[in-house]
Amino acid sequence: MAAEELKFLLVLVAVVSPCFADCEPSSLQLSAADSPTCTDTAQDLTKLLQKTQEQQQKLQDLKSRSTTDNTMLGKEQGEQTDRGRESGQTVREHDMKVQTILVETGRLKELFSSSEPQYDQLQHHMEEMKKLVLNLETGGVLPLDGTIGRNAGGPEAEATQQHAGKPKDCSDVKRQDQASPDGVYSITVAGEDRRVYCDMTTSGGGWTVIQRRINGGENFFRTWADYRSGFGLPTTEYWLGNDLLHQLTAGQDYSLYVQLEDQAGEKAFAQYDSFKVGSAEEKYRLSVSGYNGTAGDAMDRHDQQYFSTSDMDNDGNAAINCAQGYRGGWWYYRGCVQTNLNGLYQGSGNLGRGVTWLPWRGSLSLRRTEMKIRPKDFVV
Repeated sequence: MAAEELKFLLVLVAVVSPCFADCEPSSLQLSAADSPTCTDTAQDLTKLLQKTQEQQQKLQDLKSRSTTDNTMLGKEQGEQTDRGRESGQTVREHDMKVQTILVETGRLKELFSSSEPQYDQLQHHMEEMKKLVLNLETGGVLPLDGTIGRNAGGPEAEATQQHAGKPKDCSDVKRQDQASPDGVYSITVAGEDRRVYCDMTTSGGGWTVIQRRINGGENFFRTWADYRSGFGLPTTEYWLGNDLLHQLTAGQDYSLYVQLEDQAGEKAFAQYDSFKVGSAEEKYRLSVSGYNGTAGDAMDRHDQQYFSTSDMDNDGNAAINCAQGYRGGWWYYRGCVQTNLNGLYQGSGNLGRGVTWLPWRGSLSLRRTEMKIRPKDFVV
């Protein structure tokens, strides 16, 4: 069933994408009655992206279950052999039970193997769709190669336009226009244009959002390369990217603000006076200190730790891979986590695997999180 649903999604992507290629900025500003094709397709694409993300998560779960089930089935096979010897079971009865286990193991392997190529293709189409959705949300033309195009005008588009002097972060945007609203803006870091979400409201504004979790729509159990370059959409769930974090914080002192919300809607925050991320050669080593807030200091144990992912284990514990065990990418230490904001998005925690902040809500997984940075010398 999973493979058939994926085939349907891939065909639908092929049908939907060309329509967006024909949607110019002017048509994106028209009403639904004036431009029904582009408007309707925008809604279809958003729904398709949500459905695709759900299927991606199902396949990721299938992969994990397949590995676990194969291990359990192998163990059960051995136990069956031992029990057969102890109970004096006939060779025929024993062989039939073992054969049943082997058939089930083969079925799981075949199911995952048939889905994996489509999973890879689906991942590629998801990245294309995210660019198209970002283009529609910000009112500009964003080609599938990821280059920045021209803006269409209007309030949302104005928020994405490059301000005079090419701001390098959201604090520059705020300095240039104190009335700037929350939204997506274009900044330039090390000569590269990037779209980021700016919080212009919290504690005086000027915050560049570097991480957000709101609904589990984005997969955060990713590779070193993914975390290096960043992923997701600035308007929804995303990770800014470790390279960009280093470039921003290397030449200037930054502070960090973390907003948290639990499943009951209660909120807390943690603010740090100093935040810095090292280079790739330094394994994106974290420097964070100077806590104040209402959530408790969960980052103290992560200070001076290297960044780790499932394929790049830098947690200093040879016995375990914290990123693999806790299903995320983070500055894990030898004991793994005091907070795991890039962990699995779920209703309740599972030994810290969820989106957690232990000093505040223990292992209970949080509903919303947002990490944002701003220069220390920013004057409110």
